[in-house]
Amino acid sequence: MNAWWDFFPIVAFFIADHFKGLMVATAVLVIATLIQVGVQYYRDGRVHSMLLIGSALVLIFGGLTLYTNDLRFLLWKPSVVYVVLALAFYVVGFDGRQSLPSKVLASQMIVHEYACERANRELIGLFLLMAVANGIKVSLTGQAGFALWLIGLKTIGVLLMLVIFVRLAQGGTLLEADTTATAAGSE
Repeated sequence: MNAWWDFFPIVAFFIADHFKGLMVATAVLVIATLIQVGVQYYRDGRVHSMLLIGSALVLIFGGLTLYTNDLRFLLWKPSVVYVVLALAFYVVGFDGRQSLPSKVLASQMIVHEYACERANRELIGLFLLMAVANGIKVSLTGQAGFALWLIGLKTIGVLLMLVIFVRLAQGGTLLEADTTATAAGSE
């Protein structure tokens, strides 16, 4: 249920956009995001930081979109998110603490720290590239190309970039299966 719940605001947005248009869909996105935050707080007793940051950006940019009746604010939100993610990876990765890729992957497999540092730099680059790609797309098409932006870049483009990144990481030295746990379990 968690994976489906994560997509609740965007699904509500798509449905509202299909039936009522983008401005109503933006209002629905803001409301659905507030509901998502409230449900997580009720269920877990706290709101996870990623949801809190993402929700704050939806509220700010969605609110500006509704207030000004200008979709460009909503279209620029992903670029801001990608820059924030790049900054988070930069700050955590280079201040002497364990890098974010290492923290995420260490519990599931053997991870080489030097490879995680490389992956950290590559993720920073990937997020900055995605921010620039979004900015170029928004600048070139504006509101007229919203459907193309949403489907082409935001959905398919980001997914493809992440899949390619993961495949490259798996082909390199970043990820190594935890063979000791498998060998110990078979004895």
